[in-house]
Amino acid sequence: MAADSGIGQEEFAAAQDVLRGGNRQRDLTRAVALLWSSVKKGYVPAEVTLADLYRRGDGVEKNCDQARVLLVAASKKGSFEARQVLEQIAEQGCE
Repeated sequence: MAADSGIGQEEFAAAQDVLRGGNRQRDLTRAVALLWSSVKKGYVPAEVTLADLYRRGDGVEKNCDQARVLLVAASKKGSFEARQVLEQIAEQGCE
């Protein structure tokens, strides 16, 4: 994937650590901030991960429109996972 050039990868990795960590609830705001930083650098996995948080309302207020925007952006950059989730949302709604 050309978009996965490593720019934004450091923030994404730090956010993933927070999301998997024991203090996950307390640190969700930090994880979301790290993901947005990574998204701004064009890191596709961060777009997909952040979209999932918005879709579920996990650490952020649930916002299906924001999830779709992030997924469309990732899809346009070649993310198969983003396309799959967009299809799922189209068929089943944003749950």
